Amino acid sequence: MKHLFLYIILASFLFSSCGKKKDAKIQNTQTTETTTETRVGEQTISDTKYLTDKLDALYKNIRISGNVGIYVYDLTDKHEVYGIHEDALMPTASCMKLLTGICAYHYFGTNYHFAPPMICDSTLYPGMNPYVTELDLRKLKGEYRDVSPSLRENVAAEPHWYPWDLSLSRFGMLYRLGNRLKEPIIYKFRDSSAPARFFTAPESSLDAVISRMWKNSSNIMSTSVLYALGRRLSPASTKPEIVGVATLRNFLHSEIGVKDSVQIHDGCGLCPQDRLSPKILTRILTYGYNAPKIRPKMMRLLSISGTDGTLRILLNRRDVAGKIIGKTGTLSHPYGISTLAGFAKRDDGRILVFAVMLSQMSVLDAHVIERNLCKTMLSVDKRKAVTQ
Repeated sequence: MKHLFLYIILASFLFSSCGKKKDAKIQNTQTTETTTETRVGEQTISDTKYLTDKLDALYKNIRISGNVGIYVYDLTDKHEVYGIHEDALMPTASCMKLLTGICAYHYFGTNYHFAPPMICDSTLYPGMNPYVTELDLRKLKGEYRDVSPSLRENVAAEPHWYPWDLSLSRFGMLYRLGNRLKEPIIYKFRDSSAPARFFTAPESSLDAVISRMWKNSSNIMSTSVLYALGRRLSPASTKPEIVGVATLRNFLHSEIGVKDSVQIHDGCGLCPQDRLSPKILTRILTYGYNAPKIRPKMMRLLSISGTDGTLRILLNRRDVAGKIIGKTGTLSHPYGISTLAGFAKRDDGRILVFAVMLSQMSVLDAHVIERNLCKTMLSVDKRKAVTQ
C-alpha cells in the first residue's frame, strides 16, 4: 500500500512537470511568433521609409521646369509609398489605353473574339475587326462582280486630334481626315437576295488587339476597341465613339469607384485634352491586378522593360530589365507630354503599382525622370543589406 502511494505521488509529479513544459513551449512559440511579426512589421516600415525618402529626393532633385505627378502604392503590403501631385488631373497620352483595355476585358470577357466580316442583306459588315485589311474586304467583295459599293459610314476623327495623328494604315479601321481618301468600311450591294456569308479573318482575338495596344501603343487598335464597345452596348447608335467614351467614364465611376471629374475624349490618348491623375491610373491598374482573369493578361500583354514593346529601349538597363511591366505614353504636341504607368517587381518580392505623369517639358528630359524613377523603385537599402 505504501509503495502504491509513492507511485501515485511520483506519477502526479511527472504529469505536472510535462504540463508545465508544454505550457512553457506554447508560450515560447507565441512569443517567438509575436517577435517575428513585429520584426517583419518593423522591416516593412523601415523599407518603406527608405523608399519614400529616396523617391522624395528624386522629385526634389528635378531641375527641369514642367508639371510632375507621381504616385506609388505597395500592392504586397497594401499601403501608399509616395505621392506628389497624385490627385492632379494631367494629360494622359497613351496611358489612356490602359483604361480602354481593362474596360474591354470587363465588358467583353477575357476570351472575346471580334466578329468576322459578314455579308447579309446585300451589306458588308466588317465586325469592327481591326485586323481586317482593305485587301481582305476587296477579296470578299470580289464574289459580287457587278456590285457598286458606296460608303455607308467611316471612322470619325476626334475634334482635338492633329491632322497627322492618324492617317494611312493597312488595317480595315482606317482614319480619313477630310475627303483626301475614303475607306469603304461598310458596302451596300445591289443584290438584295444575297445570302449571309462569313469571311475567315486574320487573328482577331481581343488579346491580339490589346497586345498591340499596350506593347506597341497602337492607336488604331485602341480606337477599334472603343468603337466595338460603343457598338456592343448600343447597337443602334450612329455615334459608337461617343457611346464608347461614355462607357469608359461609367466604368471608372461604377467599377473603379472614381468619383472625381475626369476628361476623356477618346480611347487611345491622342487627344491632348484627355485628363486623368496619377492616382486614378494606379487605381485602374489595381483593379486589373485584383481581377483573377485580367491580371495574367496584363502581366503578359503589357510592355516588359528591356524585353519588348515600348519599354524595350526606354528601360534597357541591366538592373531594370524584366522588372518593370507597364505602358508608356508620349505626345510631342502641343507641348511635351510623357507618361508611364505599370508595376515594379522588386527583388524583395514586393510589387509596386505606379504612375508618373509629366508635361510641359521635353520628352527626352521626361524619359530621364522616368528611368530614374524606375531605378529608385527597385533600389534596396545597401547599408542594411551589409549589416544583415
